[in-house]
Amino acid sequence: MKLSELSEEVREKIKSHSWDKIVGTPESSSPWKFALDFENPEIMDIEGYHVLLPMRKDRLSTQTILRCIPSADGNTLILSFQDLSYGDNSEPLFLAICDKLPGEELFLTTTLYESSFDGIF
Repeated sequence: MKLSELSEEVREKIKSHSWDKIVGTPESSSPWKFALDFENPEIMDIEGYHVLLPMRKDRLSTQTILRCIPSADGNTLILSFQDLSYGDNSEPLFLAICDKLPGEELFLTTTLYESSFDGIF
């Protein structure tokens, strides 16, 4: 599944949602409309699930999925992944909560938590 293959109706459904980004303790909320209009994201196939993460498609190839945990009812995914843009030991690490878009076979990120190991050791 590709974002460009979605109907305008589905794209409008996506745009009506938002997602929260947490980096350390600050939190911000962003509309999916902004991501679709300006960030050029793409749908990823993760263990058979179609997932839309709020990041440019040119960054997707450097994301390594560490875990994909579906909820018992199949309506939520919890993902952990690492951004390897700067090498195998690079940071940051991410935890994403993705909810199924009602009536669609697509999961939208609703919360994205970014973390690093800075200050832990």
